[in-house]
Amino acid sequence: SWMMRCFYFPDGSALVMLGVLLICVMLIFIMPRLRLVSCLLMKKNTERRGRQMATLATVLGLGVFLTLWRVWRFPPPEIPQNKGIFNAACKCQSFACLRRAFKKADEKNIKLHKVPYFWLGGCQKCGTTSMYGLLARHPQIIEPEPKEPGYFAWPSVIRMTSQKWYIHQVLRLHEACDRGLDRVATFDATAYYLQWDSRIAQNIRASAPWAKAVFVFREPIARAMSWLQHMALKFPHLPNCLHYHDMACCVQQSWFFFSDHHLHGSLYYTHLHSWLTIGGWSMKSMHFVQFEDILEFGLAHVYANILAFLGLDLSHSANLTSTETQPANRRSTRPYNISINDFTNMVNYVRNDTYKLSQLLRRDFVWPQIWQRQLAQCRRDHVCQIDLLPPPISSVPVFL
Repeated sequence: SWMMRCFYFPDGSALVMLGVLLICVMLIFIMPRLRLVSCLLMKKNTERRGRQMATLATVLGLGVFLTLWRVWRFPPPEIPQNKGIFNAACKCQSFACLRRAFKKADEKNIKLHKVPYFWLGGCQKCGTTSMYGLLARHPQIIEPEPKEPGYFAWPSVIRMTSQKWYIHQVLRLHEACDRGLDRVATFDATAYYLQWDSRIAQNIRASAPWAKAVFVFREPIARAMSWLQHMALKFPHLPNCLHYHDMACCVQQSWFFFSDHHLHGSLYYTHLHSWLTIGGWSMKSMHFVQFEDILEFGLAHVYANILAFLGLDLSHSANLTSTETQPANRRSTRPYNISINDFTNMVNYVRNDTYKLSQLLRRDFVWPQIWQRQLAQCRRDHVCQIDLLPPPISSVPVFL
């Protein structure tokens, strides 16, 4: 630090060469000075002592002159006061270490993007893969590897022994430090955290209490069907309900081991309420996206709103091409035929949860209008043709 301020050169190699030269000159003259002390005590070699003192004074004077000239000619580089905070965080291999480092940053009012900065999720088949692709291309964002590590769903013993892997390999802390924690942000894109046990919310909050969350919600019935279809097409050789039964039967089967209905995964209010009450999250740290807004207004519009919530540069959202804003991971969109009775039962199962979600978030969802339009089609054709990606509500009239 002292060398940088006193002997700063625009060219780093010149700085190193000058520093080495000055150190060598100083060493050469330090040894004779030790001998000079003894000469002074013994009052010998007065003439030689005078020449040595003159030489030393000349060198020191030249060094002072060069130092003052360099400081005046080339101002010293700005060494950030938060460099120590950055170094402390970059050496961390656990969340406890990161919390201590970021606490010091907060005490000194140092603004930086803590690791992880946010989490992208909601439920599977809600458009998180498309949003992940856009976020990964943002110049201020470092994408996780892999996209869905599922770290906070692991047992506590495994999490404790895998913190270094998650922080440095998944969140890529080293790369974030190289580019500057005040300039780039990291995130986790595990989509299914919200659907699982509320202990996951507690795990995330305890490990990274600063993290924000971006939730993407999709019409509950179409989401459940899309997920079943996705798993059947992605893993054709694994057991799947759709290999043996129709869609109406499979949607109403058990959802893993957590409920008696597969649509339980689409009860967004139920899951979100547990995050707020048990997990300790607050609404201020959450941003909510309606999947249908992507179809209605475009992916770029929703993407810009997310960037605004995260406090990142919005200019990237204005320069997206049409291919970059196309939904990703779309394996099939063919409609499924189910009976009116089955569809009515599905709507009744998720209706109350949707109403509570609307009240909690203080926003209107288009899902009741989608159900109304779908029921009109059911009565007209005597069978419900469920479109997994229905056209926007504003573009299709409702026939009653």
